[in-house]
Amino acid sequence: MNIQKRKEFIQAECDKLRTTVSLKGGRLSVQDKLAAFFDENTFVESGAFVSENTSFSGAAERGAEGVVTGYGAVNGRLVFCCVQDYSRDCGALSLAGAGKIAAAYEAAARNGAPIVTVYDSDGAKLTDGVNAVAAFGKVLKAAADVKGIVPQIAVVTGVCSGGMAAVAENADVVVMGGKNARLSLSPASVLKTAGADEDTAGGDYAKKAGLASLACETEEEAFQQVKNILDYLPSNCEQGEVGVATGDDPNRAVAGLEDMVLSESYSGAQLVAQLADDGKFIELSDSFGEEFSVGFASIDGFACGILAGNPQQGSQITSAGAKKCADFIRLCDSFALPVVTLCDCDGYSAEDEVKHPELMRSLAELSMAYAQTESPMITAIVGRLTGSAFGVLGSKAVGADMVFALPTAVISPMNAEAAVEFMLNDKLAEGLSKEELLEKWETEISSPIYAAKEGYVDYICQPHELRARLAAALNMLGMKAAF
Repeated sequence: MNIQKRKEFIQAECDKLRTTVSLKGGRLSVQDKLAAFFDENTFVESGAFVSENTSFSGAAERGAEGVVTGYGAVNGRLVFCCVQDYSRDCGALSLAGAGKIAAAYEAAARNGAPIVTVYDSDGAKLTDGVNAVAAFGKVLKAAADVKGIVPQIAVVTGVCSGGMAAVAENADVVVMGGKNARLSLSPASVLKTAGADEDTAGGDYAKKAGLASLACETEEEAFQQVKNILDYLPSNCEQGEVGVATGDDPNRAVAGLEDMVLSESYSGAQLVAQLADDGKFIELSDSFGEEFSVGFASIDGFACGILAGNPQQGSQITSAGAKKCADFIRLCDSFALPVVTLCDCDGYSAEDEVKHPELMRSLAELSMAYAQTESPMITAIVGRLTGSAFGVLGSKAVGADMVFALPTAVISPMNAEAAVEFMLNDKLAEGLSKEELLEKWETEISSPIYAAKEGYVDYICQPHELRARLAAALNMLGMKAAF
């Protein structure tokens, strides 16, 4: 055997493998995407020479598949990756390419590491015939098999349609990046024929529809956001709590919190930033179910998922908001992330139920998500918690481990005005003024003291100490998921 000739042949094949670089439409090349995501010189490609043609004839001429798979370090931690390569047949997916992707998912699960899949393809390799359809099924099964075992993040930088759109939506987090990002079941040409406008399937559209967690202006920004999100997620479902480096004092007093909450026009993201370490909060799906803000943050170094009421966008639960929260709680529970709920909600509206009958099912899914969660659950009632909201938003009744309330919190089966008219009608008939009854209801019945006496609130804390109370509770519950 001529070892030197073999080495030269292999090196020549390696050089040919990915020399084509496509910047069509402002795309990053696969090499640039990998460099933007992985720590320098850590990415190792797997299955590099796999191709769809399995016959011996013409083996040396077979080109690379339209997907690059492998692993490397992201902020020093092992992460697997699949990147569709638009420079190879426009990223067309073949059965061989699907096999590479499935192998990457399996390797991620075996090694207990996250997997990130980057979508940029015009679709299936139609010359494969029925194998082209089978390829989508193979990838979908691979993704489904590791659901809840390791974190899955989808990054859409180009077209992601048909079967691969279903795979992307199976991910725990979906991030869209760059002007070429499109997420839809039908190809753009079909959508246009059906009357869709040019923004359909783009980043903003996907966020408003609840299909994408984040939409970034550039691909580089999308990869940075994925790296930030991974900092708050464990590598797998067995790892346990995640520590986030911070120099923030857990007992830091929170100034101005009471005025913010009483204004009833604050955003959930503003509230979380006041309580989180260093004011950092990665909000997800901010254009869908806007009455809630959900996302990742840390408190005293404990990574957690936070759900906060967003009065700036509405105070009543919608079907979209309930679904967003339920999905996020299940994500947190899959990886033992503590769930912190900051309540300021007025139940739901009958008018919304008339327009969206699915509200009933969405509320049921939300309450079920809380009730089935085994992760630590901490709730702080910072504003209102009235009507059906009490039963579905992280109360003791659905399994919260610790519940705090501010002195100004309102906890009631209905708002004060309706309660006086409905429940104290006899008092009105006796000549007591409505104003007196309203004051009595607000001072006594709907105060957090009443709920605390019934065991539904553990502690009524001053606004400035809420961060410290949350930090202490997270420390106390640190081992809950292990027992």
